[in-house]
Amino acid sequence: MHPAILRQAVAAFILIVSPAVTPILAAGGDPYIRGHLGGTSLAVTVEGSTVYAGIGPTVTGLNAVDQPGRISFGMLGGEGMINDIEVVGQTAFVAQKLGGLRVVGLGTSYGESGFSIEGGEKAEGLDAAGDHVYLAIQDYGLRIFQAAVPTVPGLVGSAPKPGGATWVWDVAVDEVNECAYVAAGGAGIWGVDVSDPTAPVSGATWDTGNVYAVEVYDGSVYAASGVGGLAVLPITGSCTLGTPSFYSTAYEARDVSVAADVAFVAAGDLYAVDVSSLPTLTDLGSCEIPGGAVGVATADGTRAFVAAGARGVQVARRLSPSAGPTWVGDYDPFSSVYDVVVDGNYAYVAAGDHGLLEVSTGLSGPGIIRSFDGGEFDAHAVAVDSSHIYVGTHHEGSFDGNIIALDRATFLEDVRYPTAGFFAPVNDIETDGGYVYVAASNFDGFTVLTAADAIPSFDFVGDCSAWWNVSGGPQDFSLSLAIEGSYAFVGTDLSGVQIVDFQNPAAPTRASSFEAVTKLPDVAPHGRYLYARDNSVSSLRILVLDMGDGAVPADPPTWVNTYLPSPGQANASGCCRGDLERQGDTLISLWDTWGLRTTGLGVPTEPQEGFAVDSPMPALCQAAAGSSVYVGLDSGGLIVVQFPDPVFSDGFETGDLSEWSRSVQ
Repeated sequence: MHPAILRQAVAAFILIVSPAVTPILAAGGDPYIRGHLGGTSLAVTVEGSTVYAGIGPTVTGLNAVDQPGRISFGMLGGEGMINDIEVVGQTAFVAQKLGGLRVVGLGTSYGESGFSIEGGEKAEGLDAAGDHVYLAIQDYGLRIFQAAVPTVPGLVGSAPKPGGATWVWDVAVDEVNECAYVAAGGAGIWGVDVSDPTAPVSGATWDTGNVYAVEVYDGSVYAASGVGGLAVLPITGSCTLGTPSFYSTAYEARDVSVAADVAFVAAGDLYAVDVSSLPTLTDLGSCEIPGGAVGVATADGTRAFVAAGARGVQVARRLSPSAGPTWVGDYDPFSSVYDVVVDGNYAYVAAGDHGLLEVSTGLSGPGIIRSFDGGEFDAHAVAVDSSHIYVGTHHEGSFDGNIIALDRATFLEDVRYPTAGFFAPVNDIETDGGYVYVAASNFDGFTVLTAADAIPSFDFVGDCSAWWNVSGGPQDFSLSLAIEGSYAFVGTDLSGVQIVDFQNPAAPTRASSFEAVTKLPDVAPHGRYLYARDNSVSSLRILVLDMGDGAVPADPPTWVNTYLPSPGQANASGCCRGDLERQGDTLISLWDTWGLRTTGLGVPTEPQEGFAVDSPMPALCQAAAGSSVYVGLDSGGLIVVQFPDPVFSDGFETGDLSEWSRSVQ
């Protein structure tokens, strides 16, 4: 039998026959999400003096008059982006990408609840009329809910999409004529008679192009019709429409909002159209929107609040009745988080093109203290010591990057490596206060640089080029680093785990490697054991590797067990990004949209399932501090998961680990 297969068989046998060990994490209450910051915005609505936006996985209230008050009303369960919001009194109804219909209380009477349709379908848009909520389901059609009691919405009627419809994106209800007009993609506008919500009747369609959004205003249906721009059709009877008028936009129209006879159209740029003299549509002008306009809301025809994707909510206004919109400001959160470390009272967040953020870690939730703007780079990795913050970058538009050292006191750049030109894209950084260790893509798998005491001289010390042949290019990306004693554990794309001895930093040498399973992007050492997250198979897992009890790690380590985390939400594949970190005797793993899993290592070879916290968006990175875990989300910003205190025991992290033998359990 091949050694790798034998190890796998032995691991499976151990997993089955070993006696059960009570998880060390099972007592003291459940974890909860303590705070959230940042995230992409695709949905926005305005009621009175408050803008309600989907920002990451939360419904956030923004002051529509003055900058920049924010109130977070509720972290959504389920999974996926917030695609639409409708506010009725003290209730926000939310269409969530894979979570279906969610309900958020805007007062103090109730918090987030939800209704997931058949496991969570692709909810795109919604409208509320009377006691009912109408939900547009991308690959199905229209569903209608009784929502007289908002916390327990009940499905009462549905209508499948008509022939010719590619996807269904939005719905707007004409309460006077009891008709729901649905943005039905390639089928155009689709009319559904909802005079009896429990028995909706599918009606005619009107071909106005690929329709993404609809709104009913003053006897007409307004449609964002893709490359056609804005289409306006008069309502001539119950579920009947007249001849359309068109207004062209330079890019695809994705949303429309109308008030005071002015239609704002989100089409990359923001357009304003005078609709006071239908069927004539008069151009009032347009303006650029940072990040690009994908959603828009207005309450007065003067101010427009724009969902701008990764650039949050942007604000534009018309300064005179005949003028077009002018961009005037923003509520710009960061969107994705690629790395996070916690040190004392601060978390340092690599936030892509938003650069590096210093975030408070107080009990009131995270808040941005300082930022170092990305500008020409995306921040992808971060490490800190007592005097400096090290930022690993991917340079925008090219396959390269830098390492930037910021003075921790001033938050200003001291130096970067290289001082001129570029290094490879940096995927992870660690520091021990004397050196900076870099995991990078392309030809620079593992590199050692000088650190704190040498700044501002930031020099190359050594790398693994003498023995680690990474000339194959991207398939040999080094994706993560863990440092213990004088060993670096490098998780890679297609070269398994590489264990590097850097007792001589100028000439790091190969100590060992485990390549039986090639995709092992994340690693966490624990004394003589090494845990490696595998994402190369359909059943994702963590390998338990025994590095032996000698003064040097065994070559190769022995595969002694396999931990299979419990699945997450029904729609979450768990593949393929994530992170792995050890805190004391607890292993913390992220699994893309599965979320966070804790695993007890009381018996290091037999990981025991602990807590699970499903993620509302794909989880990319984490940092544990005390009984909190800071989790970076893709498009969702940063969330803080609070565990029962204490949950992370003081594990195998004390003492002098400079010699391998001292870390043997």
